Amino acid sequence: MIPKRISVCSMIAALCLVLMLLGSFLGIGMYAVPMIVGLLLTVPGEKYGWRSHLLLWAAVGILSLILVPEMEQSLMFLLIFGPYPMLYPLFQKCRLLPRILLKLLYFNGMVILTEAIAMALLFPDGMGTLMAAMLLLLGNLLFFCYDHLIPRAERLMQRYLGKLYDRL
Repeated sequence: MIPKRISVCSMIAALCLVLMLLGSFLGIGMYAVPMIVGLLLTVPGEKYGWRSHLLLWAAVGILSLILVPEMEQSLMFLLIFGPYPMLYPLFQKCRLLPRILLKLLYFNGMVILTEAIAMALLFPDGMGTLMAAMLLLLGNLLFFCYDHLIPRAERLMQRYLGKLYDRL
């Protein structure tokens, strides 16, 4: 069972890294690719448990920081969209209003941290306040779409990729 788990998780990690590299080279995947890669980690997490999910997230995150030229894309995955599918079930246990507030607090805190790191390392001149506020507002809208997509994507991937995992 353990060699099967290692081989499946390593193939998923390689696929995630290829997607991260393609997203950075094509220049269109700054926000979309970390979301897709975060969703890809849910199936091994469901199949093999949260420890495998955590190790897979850490491996893809560290390797993407080393290999992917777009540091902001790697940070988005490492801090926001990679761990969020692991935290999603914990958020769902809360009532509606605290759940929404906790999700907003998590997302906005992580976005501010990600952008602070990116601005300090990549763009020391900074960004205008209006532009930053617009990006944060659009990011929140995108985050709620992502949040709404997670259970549906998990079911869809479990249906199709689950059969593939069973064959391996």
